[in-house]
Amino acid sequence: MKSAGAGVYDNRLRYALLRVVGVFSGCIFIAAGLIALFDSRGSWVTVAFFVFFGVVLTAIPLLFRSGKVPPDTRIIDGTYGTFLPVRTTSAARLFVFIALALLFYALALGGLVRAFSGSVRSNFWLALLVSLGLGTLFALAARGTLNARKRENVGIFLTATHVFLLDRLVPVELTWQEISAIYPHWTKSGRILQPVKNWLTFERVTPTGPSSGEDSYRDLFALSSGTLEPSTKLDLLSIDPHRVVTAINHYLNNPEARKELGTERALAAFI
Repeated sequence: MKSAGAGVYDNRLRYALLRVVGVFSGCIFIAAGLIALFDSRGSWVTVAFFVFFGVVLTAIPLLFRSGKVPPDTRIIDGTYGTFLPVRTTSAARLFVFIALALLFYALALGGLVRAFSGSVRSNFWLALLVSLGLGTLFALAARGTLNARKRENVGIFLTATHVFLLDRLVPVELTWQEISAIYPHWTKSGRILQPVKNWLTFERVTPTGPSSGEDSYRDLFALSSGTLEPSTKLDLLSIDPHRVVTAINHYLNNPEARKELGTERALAAFI
């Protein structure tokens, strides 16, 4: 099976299957919790554990979707242009981190309550330390994810003279004359049901070759995208990827049309 290819890969079937598997798995956990509720050997802790993970498993695949953020015109660092926003991170990731942080903190709290109400095993304090550590780790991850979602001007910024990739801490700045081709392609991890990653690559007139020196450009996403050339995650754009590719190639191949960038006419090309 191919692990990479040209064009835009349609992930709709994979996302649909993920949602079905997630809901089915979640229902199994919730059903197990209800069964434990009627079992004399069960406890409320066991019931809460199964129901909690059932809700998490059900919710995660349903949150794997792109928000509807349309392109707009912006002034960034005094430059006027057309901005294509990119999601910095998914709501699913934030939900998972918060849920896991709450889970491990709840386990630690439950352990403390039990410690003060009766005897505990010799490895209790180690388990408590691990629970608090993991809870803190996931809480920090949730905070980082939330901060990433608050970042401004994350996306592709097109002006009459430049293309800016603002989806990274160190932006990539390219003049239109530096770009020889703009093309979509995809890479596959090989994991079952794992969504395929779609990329938009801006190949330069003088691309990075295999014998280039250490100071040559290496893209941030080179290991994932399979190319050293500047690339951005096409899936994170909330607009039709085919229209994005067509519109940007239109401005690449028609220099006289680039003066439209930053106007309503340019926005119409992407919507």
